[in-house]
Amino acid sequence: MLHTFSDLREKDVIDVCTGRRVGYLSDLEIAPEGKIAAVLVSPRFLGSPKSSVRIPWSGICCIGEDAILVKLPDGAGREEKPKPGKGFFGLGGG
Repeated sequence: MLHTFSDLREKDVIDVCTGRRVGYLSDLEIAPEGKIAAVLVSPRFLGSPKSSVRIPWSGICCIGEDAILVKLPDGAGREEKPKPGKGFFGLGGG
């Protein structure tokens, strides 16, 4: 099935590892030989402090009717998890 860039921009981009919505396709990186090297995904909300996430073309798992399923590169676009043993204000806890 063929897709146009404008079709792809309307689909939600979902991280298959977390099930979270990453945002929407905002741009493409084209390699010198003319192949798509990566996609740039921006958050859905305007004014969000997060910048675009670069996802290599090999990280796209599936392009479906309503969504694009991706596997994000390590650490890209994922929320930082709290370190174990640190509670509020570093006072311990879980």
